[in-house]
Amino acid sequence: MSLRNAQLTRGIKTAGQFYGGFRNKTKVISATYTVKASDSGYLLIVSAADLVLTLPATAKGYLFRFVLAAAGLSAGTGLSISPATVDKFIGNGFTPLDNKDAILAGSGDRAGDYLQVEGDGVDGYYITGVIGTWTRE
Repeated sequence: MSLRNAQLTRGIKTAGQFYGGFRNKTKVISATYTVKASDSGYLLIVSAADLVLTLPATAKGYLFRFVLAAAGLSAGTGLSISPATVDKFIGNGFTPLDNKDAILAGSGDRAGDYLQVEGDGVDGYYITGVIGTWTRE
């Protein structure tokens, strides 16, 4: 059975308009922030310098994505993503240890630097996407 042209363009009505399918949820973060379980699936856009974003305790299926809005936001500490006290980051060459932040140093950050983590519900968060140079605390 072949698809008709109308079936191939379902969800698109006219150029520039979208009427169906998946949309990314976004939230702009401009101050130190405690990430909520309800933020899972969001793209958290960081728009200020030297912030600490603290993750909730790991749960299976949590997905958090962080992106830096503009380059050169800081020449200081930079952006820190902090797991809960008994959670760790696993991946990106990090030695997994509880309560150690993933840090994007302000001296080398660039617009679009990105970190994606997924909770396993036991040990912490697996790093499943990286752009930029992230180090472990």
